[in-house]
Amino acid sequence: MSSLTTIEKRYLEDLFEMSSGYVLDFSDSSFAEFFRTNFEIEINSDTYSFNGTSKAKRLRAVWEIEPDTIVGKVLEEMLLIVQYNKQKSGKTEQDSTYDKCREITNRILGMPLLKEVLEQQFLDKKFGSISLDKIPLDGAMLTILKARLLEANQCLQSNDPTTGNIHHRLVVQQELISFQGLP
Repeated sequence: MSSLTTIEKRYLEDLFEMSSGYVLDFSDSSFAEFFRTNFEIEINSDTYSFNGTSKAKRLRAVWEIEPDTIVGKVLEEMLLIVQYNKQKSGKTEQDSTYDKCREITNRILGMPLLKEVLEQQFLDKKFGSISLDKIPLDGAMLTILKARLLEANQCLQSNDPTTGNIHHRLVVQQELISFQGLP
């Protein structure tokens, strides 16, 4: 039995367009093939028909019967199909439901959440020297910004345990904070 919550199932049902009993653009035969070839699951067997025989009801049965490892892999493959369908139709806008379903899938598979991965990628990025000379700033803003940069630099160089977490999280090198362009 998977650990999907009720609200997570709702997000997935919305993304997979399950309200009418269908699932995405699957036909009965392509749905059966999808499960047979990718997961060695006979989706049309009685095992998955206790809620009914529509594709949506069978998918819900998978969510109820199978463990997180299988459900996560099924969701991962279905998200690839959603992406393919979006690209094929020329839709490129960001979809918050898709993003939420990606987070759900990652949770089920025990992977870090997308937000955490992106945050860590940003924190690990080396920016080199930051120059403020190309940013039009008035005198007051420049003074404030200069003070904030000095404060950040002092915190990063400090051995104070209360600022130690900042140092470890940001992984900032000395050359990251540069005062080029500051009067």
